[in-house]
Amino acid sequence: MSQTEREAGGGSRIRLRPEVISGWSVLLLAELWFADTGFVQPSVRQGLLELGLIGLAAAAQHHPRAPSWVRSPAAAPVVALTSALLWLWGGTLLAGLVLLLGVGGLGVLLNRARPSAVTVGIVTLVASLLVRAGVHQYWATWDAAGALQRDLRGPLQGGGAGRAGAPPLVFVSIDTLRTDAAATMDSFARVAEAGRVQHPAVSTSSWTMPAVASALTGELPAVHGAVRTDDGGYRSLSAEQETVAESLRAAGYRTCGVSTNGWLARETGFDQGFDVFVAADEAPPHLLTLTGPVGALKVEAIRDAEDAVDRALECLGDGSLDGTFLWLHLFEPHTPYVHAPSGSAGQVTSELQRVTRSAAGRQAIREAYDAEVAYADRALGRLLDHLEAAGVLERGLVIVASDHGEDFWEQGRAGHGGFHGPLVVDIPLALGGLGVRAGGGGGPASLVDVASTLRAAAGLPTSGVDLRESPPEGRLVVAAGTYYDGYDRSVRSLSERVVVRGEPFGGPQNLRFDLLVDPEEEVPLPVDPDHPLLRRVLEEAVPVGAGEARPEGEALRALGYVE
Repeated sequence: MSQTEREAGGGSRIRLRPEVISGWSVLLLAELWFADTGFVQPSVRQGLLELGLIGLAAAAQHHPRAPSWVRSPAAAPVVALTSALLWLWGGTLLAGLVLLLGVGGLGVLLNRARPSAVTVGIVTLVASLLVRAGVHQYWATWDAAGALQRDLRGPLQGGGAGRAGAPPLVFVSIDTLRTDAAATMDSFARVAEAGRVQHPAVSTSSWTMPAVASALTGELPAVHGAVRTDDGGYRSLSAEQETVAESLRAAGYRTCGVSTNGWLARETGFDQGFDVFVAADEAPPHLLTLTGPVGALKVEAIRDAEDAVDRALECLGDGSLDGTFLWLHLFEPHTPYVHAPSGSAGQVTSELQRVTRSAAGRQAIREAYDAEVAYADRALGRLLDHLEAAGVLERGLVIVASDHGEDFWEQGRAGHGGFHGPLVVDIPLALGGLGVRAGGGGGPASLVDVASTLRAAAGLPTSGVDLRESPPEGRLVVAAGTYYDGYDRSVRSLSERVVVRGEPFGGPQNLRFDLLVDPEEEVPLPVDPDHPLLRRVLEEAVPVGAGEARPEGEALRALGYVE
């Protein structure tokens, strides 16, 4: 009589099977390990559900009348491997075929081998590690082994505690925020009340990647390299450039970065220096083996301000924020406008914005933009609540700035990424915290000043402008680059702006605007070849050669950059 028959003849008598207990116990321990080291911990509800499923599976395997395929010692490793494959291929037909062949074959082999408890445990652990690697592979970090090593070194909440007594530092960049729209935001006003609005402030480009790269490095586009090249390609942020996150981490800070724009991603070098970096199209590194894949496959790209603030708060944690640096990039109010009230313009894409001709349609689009601004304002307000409760505005520094603005047909243009007009390259910037000089005055600020101000606030040496004091009055600030054809360069002082247009616009065009008599910059004036602003802007080299960076996928499609 076989062992199975003897057990069946024993009625309801159940004999504990070491190989089954080993497999499910290892899986449970792996779950606890992954949950503890993951950037986003699973909820209590999900944890209890996972524990219940593992318990039910183990009990079913011990039932004396269960089918042989249920009682197989291969069950635990097969389940873990199945989960890994779901992560890797997202439940596609290919995954189904591999499951049938690979997982089925593993089950047959383990059944025939009658493995020991140790063997089942080892196989289950390997399968669980494949789940972990599969998570990273599925979410397109393309460095599963490296991500696994990083995540398993310890908790990911900012890489542990920051340097005791070091002032907490926060930089929030808001996509496509106009100066007039920032004036309607309560969160912007809250930061300014703890310091000041720096006006004028100027971006270093008319689109996101080079502008934010300047804020994070303190360099102009020609130096940091994250630009559009003359062949229509794009270059990543140079690894040779030291970002402010790298400077601060070397000084003992824990560093967290959360980005909602697909151009500000690992692939383009914006994760440099961050202990934790979460970007658009990336999911939490791990949920749980059994209840993780199905739910996580439904997670949308991180492009929503509320979601981004949630990630930032998770990274900050509830402990002391001493020695912490957070960079948060909010996607709103960039197109598409998806938070507009019912009955208004609805979802507005970049293309729809460009082709709309009617006054009513344009008004509806502007109202939809304002709804996006209000949505970002509410989300940022939640972050400020946390920062104020932690005393960051009293003993640290918070900087809020736009990467660029947006044209709404004021001068026959819509959108951004092209001409260096005042509504695109002039940006809102507010800073508040310890040591910030109140009031206005001084010359124009630049996004490059963000990095030097953060370094100075941390007590690090810097050769740039510290915005806690007013910038020099005679200062010239430069912007360079466009997303679309051509390569505009511009420079402004308190009283003038000079724009040099690129070749696709009928050859270089040198335009000058007198900001004292023409603040809307509607009447271009001739430029003397020896004008100091023209000489300064022509010093900025036009990037030439091949560009290798072009992150694709849902993040850029949502931004309207790809069809």
